[in-house]
Amino acid sequence: MIEPVPPKFSLLIPSYNRPDMIREATLSLVANQRLDVEIIIGDDASPRQAEIQVALQDLIASGQVRFLAHAQNGGWSRNRNALVAAARGEWVILMGDDDRLKPGAVSRMRRWMRERPGYDVYSFGYDIIDSEGCFAYGRTAPRPIVYRVGDGLAWEELFYMDAIQMWSHHPFTM
Repeated sequence: MIEPVPPKFSLLIPSYNRPDMIREATLSLVANQRLDVEIIIGDDASPRQAEIQVALQDLIASGQVRFLAHAQNGGWSRNRNALVAAARGEWVILMGDDDRLKPGAVSRMRRWMRERPGYDVYSFGYDIIDSEGCFAYGRTAPRPIVYRVGDGLAWEELFYMDAIQMWSHHPFTM
């Protein structure tokens, strides 16, 4: 038996208690789905978990989305880590359950990575949309940014404080 080729990208959404937002977020990932993309949603034992499953039932039934329903709430980090552990892709893209991925975003990332191989982290810029659905502002690096990790820990503190990322890209887009 031939083993299926693992996906290039795992699109992951750690979610909690937002059945009204999860479908739209998931559909933005489905619009980017190809043979080399998998989508996994992890619900962190939401009180409204049944509503979330209903909102996604057709996508789950079609096999477009895998759904991890956690029995106990473990917090955002445990939910995210469970998704990463379940991911089969070579690369992981984490999204929030209130985020949307623009059409063609994964194709553009795939092309960017093919043209610039050898990095450990790639990222997207992002737009902020207000509560009425209107563009508020966007963040995109004016040129490619290369982080040199080196031996020091200062980069780590800046990275985890979101200081560097928020200038040019949202932490969820890395």
